[in-house]
Amino acid sequence: MNEYQSQYTIYAVKPKQPWEDGASYWLPLLYSELQEGRARFGWGYGPTSDIRVIKKKIQDNGFDNLTSDERGVWSRAGFLLDVRPGDYFVYINMPEWGQCTVVQIDGEYDYDDEPWDPDREDDFRHRLPCHFVAQFGRNDEIVPPILSQRLKLQGARYRIGLHREFEELLRRLAAGEKGTNPNDAIRNIVGRSLHAISEEIYRHFPRKNLEEFVAQLLKSQPNIREVRKGPDRNGADLEVDIEVPIGPVSLTLCCAVQVKAYTGTMDYTRAIRDIEKALTSDSRYDCGLIVTTASEYTQQFEQALNELRERCKKPVEVLLGSDLAYTLVSDYVNSTK
Repeated sequence: MNEYQSQYTIYAVKPKQPWEDGASYWLPLLYSELQEGRARFGWGYGPTSDIRVIKKKIQDNGFDNLTSDERGVWSRAGFLLDVRPGDYFVYINMPEWGQCTVVQIDGEYDYDDEPWDPDREDDFRHRLPCHFVAQFGRNDEIVPPILSQRLKLQGARYRIGLHREFEELLRRLAAGEKGTNPNDAIRNIVGRSLHAISEEIYRHFPRKNLEEFVAQLLKSQPNIREVRKGPDRNGADLEVDIEVPIGPVSLTLCCAVQVKAYTGTMDYTRAIRDIEKALTSDSRYDCGLIVTTASEYTQQFEQALNELRERCKKPVEVLLGSDLAYTLVSDYVNSTK
């Protein structure tokens, strides 16, 4: 990690997911490619998906003159031209669900002229040279909780800004640590405490009472302009207006919120169906948020969540019980200053 300057970007990248068609074929191939020094990305098939060529077409003739396939490739893979040596790719659910694989990028973008896979299924032609760094479970004890949350699939690709936590994780992985040192012991205590607080929230605020609790907690968060009761009938328990400052101006986004009182591991996808109902029935909603007291969710829930994001083309996130407890503790600390 010392070979490059500290100014680098961490990209979370989605390969084929274990529940998707073709996963049993593609995941071993893509993992092998990472080990051999090639970081691949999807939406790369056929002779017209080279994003360098697409960029040149945009510069010469404008975006509107692209084909629909070229637009799709550009919107999903165009970021690869911004990736620089020293950046990191963290492949989510690679080589299996719950596992993450880290590589560091060593060079510039390239594109295969011909299908590279043995059965010529033809995808993932986008590639960057890399070297293999590590594989780990995102819920392992050595993974900082805030980083673990960001390593749950949140789209085809997104940036992770937690450089300090990421570098600490890489150091621990390189040292072969298993989460038993004093720092990790304290983190485990914090994690258990947050879990206990989450269970108390579940016990003290059943059903509709939890909605009122979440509404009051959200009102105290920065950049929240307004929290109001949702119309229910369209799937939104709450509506939240979020102010996003951009230089001297700001934008306001409207978020549909589903609140679910749950304990243990959540595999109940009713919340996903309700959020989808809200996002598709009211164009005012720019994004969705599921708030629950559950401690974790299953692979099936994550699959349904990811499929929802792809259908709606809008961000949808989940606050689990420990996240809710952390927000409550932070709010309490800030209120006592």
